[in-house]
Amino acid sequence: MNHYFNDNLQKCRHDNFDARLKSTAFHNGSHGMVVRLDHAMETSRNMSNEEFVVQNIYHILYAYYKVSRKTFVDSVCKQAAMHCLLTCEESPLELFSPVFVSQLSVDVLEEIAAEASAMNICARG
Repeated sequence: MNHYFNDNLQKCRHDNFDARLKSTAFHNGSHGMVVRLDHAMETSRNMSNEEFVVQNIYHILYAYYKVSRKTFVDSVCKQAAMHCLLTCEESPLELFSPVFVSQLSVDVLEEIAAEASAMNICARG
């Protein structure tokens, strides 16, 4: 369901194909690196069923690994942020307890909670 998987799968297949083409490439003067057409055709066709299946499974596992790793890292980051910012005993949100807010002066509460007037926004901008 993740487009990132398909992107990685296509990139892995493309990189593999490029590597096989580069292995048959040679330098041809002012034309730079070239590949003969018959060599290019061989690299795309000259593969047994077993080699194809092994290569296909490798590409799928590689792409899946990259998506899984990204998902795992995202999950750990979310859990760390949740813990450190919201749920731990020393969370910044613990600062705004009802007791703390009730001890603030009216002026401080007004400064924190009041909406900026249009005049203040224009003056700052």
